Amino acid sequence: MFDRLNIPDTEGISPVMNDSHNLKSKLNTILDSGKSYAKNRDFAKAKEQFDFAFDVVDQMTENPDSYTETIILSSRSLVFSRLSLMYFLQGDYAASLDADFRDLELLIQLEPIYRRLHPDQEIINVQNLIMTYTCIADCYNNIGDHENALKYANEAISRCKEEMYTWGLSALTNSYYYAYLSMTRICCDLGSTQKALTYCREYLTISELIPDYPDTKKGEIHYMKMKAICNQIAETGAYK
Repeated sequence: MFDRLNIPDTEGISPVMNDSHNLKSKLNTILDSGKSYAKNRDFAKAKEQFDFAFDVVDQMTENPDSYTETIILSSRSLVFSRLSLMYFLQGDYAASLDADFRDLELLIQLEPIYRRLHPDQEIINVQNLIMTYTCIADCYNNIGDHENALKYANEAISRCKEEMYTWGLSALTNSYYYAYLSMTRICCDLGSTQKALTYCREYLTISELIPDYPDTKKGEIHYMKMKAICNQIAETGAYK
């Protein structure tokens, strides 16, 4: 199963200085509930929760004194991200793609705002952009559109390499993991075993360049999973 389930629920929303209406707290609760329903395959209740989440973001929009443009856009982006996860788990990849592209539009819209107003938090948006490109690539791969799958997986990897010069390798190691894992699956599905192994090994090398990364909980999980996938591909020619 794709690693979307392991993405933190609060990733991508900037801190709220004045949550006097408690809408941000309410949104987080609803998103947690929606994700839980989706994981348990109760998609009707999950969709109901995400509809509620959009209503909450609309209420935030009506209270600009408490919620900035950045908060509103990033909150709406996160709802689309979770909606995409629900559709992905449901096997409705067309609907998942639609939600991902809505998410992508918002993240692109947020880029200059972060750069101008929250440069210290811009890395959050960068990480979310890379993740969304990866999600789009996986959806396309699952519907057999390998041309677009490769396009967006390449975009995710290119963005990792581009942003590394600004943020450093440590800030993007998890992003590299998701991007390289996606490309590995695509290459295997295309029968390009050696290319898949190349991407696996390149990620392992990247991880090893950060001495403490494999020792962190998430780093260890990612490193060991990619190593196991690499060994399996070498032995069987498939990642599954």
